[in-house]
Order: sequence, then C-alpha cells, then structure tokens
Amino acid sequence: MRKILLIFLLLIFFIAPVDVKAENNSYTIDKLNISAKITEKGDIEVVEEVTYNFHGSYNGVYRNLAKEGSAGHKIDQVYIKDQNNNLISLPSADDSVNNTYQIINSNENTQIKVFSKSTDEIKTLVFRYTILDAAKKYSDFGQLNWRFYKVENNRNVKEVTLNLSLKDSKFNLDKFKYWLYVDGEEFKTNYDDNSINVTGNNLTSLLGIKINFQSDFLKLPTNSIENMESNSSNNNLDNNNSTNSLQKNGQNNSSANNLDYSGAVIISVLLASIFIFIYKRSTKKFKKALEEYRSKYIFFKGDTLDTAPSDLPPALVNYLYNEKDISNAAIPSTLFYLCKKGYYCFEKTDSGKDLRFIRTTNTSSHAYYHLKYFINWFVQYEENGAFTLKSIQEKVSSRGEALGFKNQLFDWKSIVKEDAEGLNFYIDIEGKTVLSNVFYNERLKWLAYRKYLLSSFINNNHSTYSLDINEALIYASALEMEELHSEVFTKKSSSAFYNSEYEDSKDNSAFLMNLYMWDTIDDTIKHNSIDRSNNNFGGGSDGGFGGFSGGGDSSGGGGGDSGAF
Repeated sequence: MRKILLIFLLLIFFIAPVDVKAENNSYTIDKLNISAKITEKGDIEVVEEVTYNFHGSYNGVYRNLAKEGSAGHKIDQVYIKDQNNNLISLPSADDSVNNTYQIINSNENTQIKVFSKSTDEIKTLVFRYTILDAAKKYSDFGQLNWRFYKVENNRNVKEVTLNLSLKDSKFNLDKFKYWLYVDGEEFKTNYDDNSINVTGNNLTSLLGIKINFQSDFLKLPTNSIENMESNSSNNNLDNNNSTNSLQKNGQNNSSANNLDYSGAVIISVLLASIFIFIYKRSTKKFKKALEEYRSKYIFFKGDTLDTAPSDLPPALVNYLYNEKDISNAAIPSTLFYLCKKGYYCFEKTDSGKDLRFIRTTNTSSHAYYHLKYFINWFVQYEENGAFTLKSIQEKVSSRGEALGFKNQLFDWKSIVKEDAEGLNFYIDIEGKTVLSNVFYNERLKWLAYRKYLLSSFINNNHSTYSLDINEALIYASALEMEELHSEVFTKKSSSAFYNSEYEDSKDNSAFLMNLYMWDTIDDTIKHNSIDRSNNNFGGGSDGGFGGFSGGGDSSGGGGGDSGAF
C-alpha cells in the first residue's frame, strides 16, 4: 500500500505539478437566508443574508450574481448586521475604503464587492437587490425558473433557507407547481398559498427552483410555448458553438492534450485502485464491528409470535418494518390506535357506509409527539368535534386541499422519525446507520407477529379466538399485510369478528371500512394533486405536488457564488 501511495504521489508531482501555497487563513459560509418576492412586472425583489465565519484576517467579501435569464440587477443596498441584529447601511464608493461596497459589471455577472475587514470573527452581510425581468408569462401559467445560488471552489454552505412568494398576492394552489434543483443534505419544502419555503444543510451545488403559478398575476405580454422551446434550443446551440470554438482553438495543442490525457488516465486508474482498496477495507471493518456489536445481545429466535411484542404506536412499527421509510398505511392504523387509546370514539353513520370519529375530552398526555400532531392535524376536518371519512374525501377533492394534506403528511412522517430518534432506533457503526440491538430485536419480534397474523387470518392455521382483533388489525395494517385489502380476507375474517370473545368485536368490521375508505381517499389525493395542464414541462417525482432534482439538472437562469478576499 505504501509503494502504491508513493508511486501515486510521484506521478502527481511529475505529470500534474501545481503550486502549493501555505495559507493560514480560512473561512466557511455558515448560513444563507434568501427571501424573494416576484413582482407583477416579473422582477424578483431579494433580501439575502450571508453569514461568514472567518479564521484569520480578510479584507472583505464578494457576491456574484449571474445575469443569464434576466435583464440584469439593480443593487438597492448592502448592510452589515451587528451583534444586536441591527442593520448598518454601507455606502457605495469607487475606492477600497473600509465598510464600503462597489458594483462591478461584466457581460456575465453583477459583482457586489464589499470592503469590510474581518479577523477571527463571524460576520453577516445583507444584500438587498432586484433581479430584472426574470419571471415569464405564458397563456396558462406564470413561471420563474431561477438559480438563486451556485457553490464554487468547494465553498459549501452549511445552512440554507429560501422563502419565495408573490409580492402583495397569494399563490393559487390550483395553478401551483414546483421543481426544486438542489444538492445537499436533508433538503425539504413546505408551502401554502402565501409562500414556498426551502430548508436544508450543506449545499454542495446549485440552489435552484422552478415554479408555475397563476398567469393573471403578471402584468406582462404573454409569451408563446414555442418561444420557451426556442429559447431552450438557442441555449443548447450557444453551448454547442462555445464547445466548437474551444475545440478549434485547442487543435494546435493536441500533443500537450494527449500528454495530459495519458497522465489523467494513469491517475484515474490509481485513484480507482486506491478507492476499491479503501472501500473493501472499510466494508470489512464495518461488518466486523457490527458482528461484534450484535454478539453482545441475546435476540429473539422464535418463528412466530401470537401477541403484539409491545404497545408501540403503529406508525413507529411501520417505520421499523420498512427500515427508514413510512408508508401511508400508517394513517388508518394510527387513527384506530387513537380510538383504542380513548382519544376518539367512532360510530357508523346513519347510512352505514361511513364512519364518524368523535374526539373525546380525554386530556391524558401523549407519550409521542407524532400522536399529538396527528390529532391537531385532523382537527381541521372536524365539525362540532367530529369528522367523517367521507368529509375528508370531499375536502381533498380540490387541488389546493389535496396538496395541503400531502404537505402535512410529509411533516407528520418527519415527526414520526423524530420520535424514533428519541427512542434510539438507530446507532452509528463505523460511519453507517444501523438498528440498535434493542430495536433490531424488536423488529424480529414484529416480523414474527406478522407471520402469525398472516397464518391466522389468511391460511386459518391458528385459532383467532384468543386474538385481540382490534390490536391485530391495527398492526396488520401497519405491517403492510396487503391481504387485508382483498375480498378473500374480508370473507374469511368476518367469522373471526363475530366469534371473538372481545366485547366489541362486531364493531371491528368498521376497521376494514376505515381501511378501504383510506384507499379511496389516498387515490383522491393522488388524482387531485396532479397538474393536468397541457402546458407543463418536466415535472417533479410526485406529479403536480412537486419534486427534487439534482442541482446540475437545472435549466434556469441566474446563479453565482459568494466568497472572501
């Protein structure tokens, strides 16, 4: 291994020599907070906070704003935020006086260069500017497709927030659709008719977003779809022409290019060899550490289990079963779990074709935050302290309500995961996340219980008389027994409901009604959250709801980085 590394270093030295400069100074970009408003004229009014963490001495910072896709920028003001969060306005100046700024324009960028000396400190700069003519109007929708930031020179941004809205207006959610182009860790969106919010950590590439909104907001001439496609083609043509020009200019240096190419191939092969070696070594190290960790615990070894292993809420059981994922099957099972715990009671409606859930006056504290959130979430569907499944289905029949439900569902699943973290579901072994021994053992038990339920309900291999049918059905749904949705199961299980010794067993048939109606509600939400306009291009991974793409996939305008000097 030492010989390989020595050869590799020698090759780098002879083939690709570089100047190495000792640098005592360093800085990080800790926060980027962007608030942007689209105006009726198609401009974007931006207030942007950038927080730098300086180690060593620096003369100032710069912010590059790419002009592509716009008519340029109007820089309104630059501030420094003091320790008390007061904004200190900086004047514009032509020289390099401390605590002033300059505007440097080129064909590609508008650069804001701020002269503000810093030594071993954290400093926040606030840039207030307007992007001109960035939004476009089409016959059926308005559109903004914009890169608000671009990471350069590996200067990742630790924390990022973006709030985007319409100035003095609200989004019509029936016309709203978004695509987020970003690379980083744990990025998520949250939106309503007021704004769309993006938050995340460790931005490594572009922060870009494309949104469609109601066309009548923009007081602009209407573009045709053909112009949109033509602009895209022209951009590709310009890129091709640039490439051809570079190729032509580089013909005289073909020998040097061949030499560089040969060196690059050798380095690539060596790097690949080193990577494979390190990967195999780390994998072996991880397996050994995991085996050692698991060996310290006595695990369940049974084939089946005839009772639920614990009183764990079904959403957490679903998370455990799917290993780091939560399905929509957790919704109906959680609703009936709360009934079993006394937070709701339920009854069939007069028609007998729907269920009414009545929130009780039980004020006992919840052990899990996701259960509190669930009850508060469903309060919005109540009338006089009760709701029916049919009323939910009717409410989500509009696109805005369907999107709102999906948004809250996303937040609820995140909270379920937070509750799991509080229970120490997972631990870190050699840089990899795995189930802790306690919950690895718990998962084995739930899988054994699932096997028992499947054998009892479907194959009739075990008696159902001793089962708590309420509990069994709740967890069968959470454990994603697809057989619950079949007619065969309904017929086979009906006798179990009526023969069970459990006092309210006949009402348990209502659980299947609850389950089947949630299938219908789920289909309604999926159907109504899809944007069915003929003039929507691209699209997220979730139909009209929106989606995430890699930052490099963005085709919008804008961009630009920030740094220090």
